[in-house]
Amino acid sequence: MFCDECRSLLKIRKRRGINETYCPRCSQASRSSSDRRDHANHMDKMAPKRSFSQIKKENTSFAVAPVLTKNHGKHPTIPYFPHPTVREGQSQFIKDAGMAIKVKKHLLANAPTGIGKTAAALVPAISESLKSGKVVFFLTSKQSQHHIAVETLKIIGSIYNVKIKVVDIISKQAMCPRDIAQEFHAAFTLLCRTSQKNGSCSYFKNTSEDLVDNIHSSILHVEELKEAAIGEHVCPHKVALKAAADANVIVCDYNYIFDPDIRETILESFDRSLDECIVIVDEAHNLPGRIRNYYTQNLTANMLSEAISEVKSQQTSHILNMMKRELSRLLDEVEPGQEKLTGSEVFLSRIEAGLGQSFFEAMDLDSLIKQLRKLGEMRMIKGQSSQATAVADFLDGYRQDMDGLIRIVSQKDGSKLSLRLLDPSVISAPIFAEFHSSIIMSGTLFPTNMFADILGVGDNDRILRTYPSPFPPENRPVYVAGDVTTLYKERSEAMYDRIARHIGRACKIIPGNAAVFFPSYGMLKEVRFRIDTDKEVIAESQTSNKAQKRRVLDTLTDLKDGWGGLLLGVMGGSLSEGIDYKDNLLDAVIIVGVPFAPPSLEQSQLIDYYDRKFGHGKGRDYGYNSPAINRVLQSMGRCIRSETDRAVIILLDKRFSYSNYRKYMPEDQKLRRMDNVDEELREFFGKEW
Repeated sequence: MFCDECRSLLKIRKRRGINETYCPRCSQASRSSSDRRDHANHMDKMAPKRSFSQIKKENTSFAVAPVLTKNHGKHPTIPYFPHPTVREGQSQFIKDAGMAIKVKKHLLANAPTGIGKTAAALVPAISESLKSGKVVFFLTSKQSQHHIAVETLKIIGSIYNVKIKVVDIISKQAMCPRDIAQEFHAAFTLLCRTSQKNGSCSYFKNTSEDLVDNIHSSILHVEELKEAAIGEHVCPHKVALKAAADANVIVCDYNYIFDPDIRETILESFDRSLDECIVIVDEAHNLPGRIRNYYTQNLTANMLSEAISEVKSQQTSHILNMMKRELSRLLDEVEPGQEKLTGSEVFLSRIEAGLGQSFFEAMDLDSLIKQLRKLGEMRMIKGQSSQATAVADFLDGYRQDMDGLIRIVSQKDGSKLSLRLLDPSVISAPIFAEFHSSIIMSGTLFPTNMFADILGVGDNDRILRTYPSPFPPENRPVYVAGDVTTLYKERSEAMYDRIARHIGRACKIIPGNAAVFFPSYGMLKEVRFRIDTDKEVIAESQTSNKAQKRRVLDTLTDLKDGWGGLLLGVMGGSLSEGIDYKDNLLDAVIIVGVPFAPPSLEQSQLIDYYDRKFGHGKGRDYGYNSPAINRVLQSMGRCIRSETDRAVIILLDKRFSYSNYRKYMPEDQKLRRMDNVDEELREFFGKEW
């Protein structure tokens, strides 16, 4: 048996007395049917009830007041600002955010690391919320940023002795205390919904008004909210939504606003118009990609074969076999290694014609989708996986009529029929238009006008700002090598050797840890074993799981005071964006090449689409060049996280010195040639040899 996600061989383990199969690569549980059925019907054993006050008494770290230092305190002129002094650029950010809220516009802020984005965005938003009752949504995809936002709100509440009602909420599955939370997402969703309807979930049946009051009176991190709810035998997600109905600030993921299904869930929980909501989007450079991913779906012959094996109805089996034949016909029209566009009507018309010509009772597409979903639900309730549901979801998405949706028949990297969304603004533009105002911010939201265009924020509704870095530029010299490139036509063994020599020479001078980020895993492998260094090499792998990546920080911390470590990763990966290297953990970041998206039909269609929408030349800017440089900027930002950090950045590609690439980088990125880099590195790090 193989994992549905990565096709690795599954293994068997015992958990809570139940035999389960699991994937050693991605740890996705996949129990046998009988075990899953027993598991789903199992009534979760609940510990004795513990009240909020009991938990607080037993756990001294639970819901504690923030630790205030000399760096915290009331600002003489900025209400609710949590520090006695304001950083350079931060004061202007606060004014701009306040103005955007006042005039009901959207601030797009390119605000570098260290400017204090979280406080700068929250302060004017909280001021408005406490004055007018508007609710603030702080959207972020990172758990670490959830923590920072909540801690900032705690400090503000403590310093100004003001009651701010805050709800920190993550996904329902991540908050669920029951065993079903270990299931894969689709199965969890169904089991949760079923247990709510039939009353078998004791957590969901219970309520606690006192707990809502406690959530409002004590600003809690989501882990604390979950612990308090479990103590009262109440569903943590349900009570969080109830508390959100009267909150000043809701800290949550992008999904809660930009995923249509989830958005309806949270907005239904309180009776306010969208015009009463202020949205803060953190790390907003990720938002276009996240929205596109909501509408990314594939259909393969294997999916249909597995769905056929699940059905018992002769009619449904006949229709799915007919669908498989039509998919094969489409795929046969494409040469191996090639892709081509297709219209929704091509595949759907063939399916609908087949439905009408069935030997059985006539069935339309709606009925087929409904039947497949019902079959999938029945299987998942029994603890069985289902491709019937996946096929139903694909058909439902595939028939949508939406600008910027394309359909691709591909014999490249697998045979499949794909649905892709090119234009995220078809989702985000109407959402931003509904809300009172927003603060859309990131350290790499550059150029801001491009992100405003891509997200659909119109010229009359936007305020565009780029703020200077508060860190001394001499603490972060940036060098460009003029003798290397990863340009495809110039790649060679000699070029890889030259890149490796640059890395090795720099590592002999850099005293602690250095990180090298490549445009791809393939490039990483080409260069890795050519590097001559005494540093311990830590290489990111495509199979690395989250726990392994988190351990990278511990390893680098241990190596910091010795010869140091050499971290090898890829731009756009979790090590170049998803990890915060605090306390000057990295002494250098080395960028190898420009991480352009690989050639594909989807990529060329994206460029053509933006050319048509925004004018000739914008397609390559918006869809190709700028996203690549944005990944470079994210990687460059890993090493300088505070005003006292000092590190060097080395760009190993001559293209970074070209004007047509420099225009995608903020003006404060001053680049130096690497002519005397050895001497300058020794001077920077205080080397005497």
